[in-house]
Amino acid sequence: MANPSSKATVPGSRELQASSTSPGGAATSTKSDDGANPYEPQVMRFLKRVGMHDPNVENYSSRDFYSNLLCNTLKTHTVRRGHVTCFATVTPAVANYFGGLHGGAVAAIAERVAIATTRTVVGEDKEIFLVDLGMSYLSAAPKDVSSFGFLISHFWLNPKL
Repeated sequence: MANPSSKATVPGSRELQASSTSPGGAATSTKSDDGANPYEPQVMRFLKRVGMHDPNVENYSSRDFYSNLLCNTLKTHTVRRGHVTCFATVTPAVANYFGGLHGGAVAAIAERVAIATTRTVVGEDKEIFLVDLGMSYLSAAPKDVSSFGFLISHFWLNPKL
């Protein structure tokens, strides 16, 4: 049974993360206030070992790297009112363990293109967000391929907003 006075924390919280006893018997605590992830070196070594390390990963450590990470893989082909076509290149940054396009990257790219398509109809003054995204995966695009595209031309717009 847990000690009632001990602190329970949620993973990822900025509260007390771990408690251990040092060789001298004094309790030490680890806080994540410095922003560094204690597992980062181990994860980076693992990614290098399996060949999935992206040398540009340091560029994606900022709070809003999501846009830069995806936009660096997308190239716009056609933009019309209610219609956007983009091509994406499978780079190591968006590849899965097997070297194909990661399913999460597919969904993230589809979300970005859907928002871009909506922006061709709805002005910048309106806040928009994706409510529902249905995906069916057949197979992953292989690494260094840029011949697949995303076409988003049908979306539902609530006229009351």
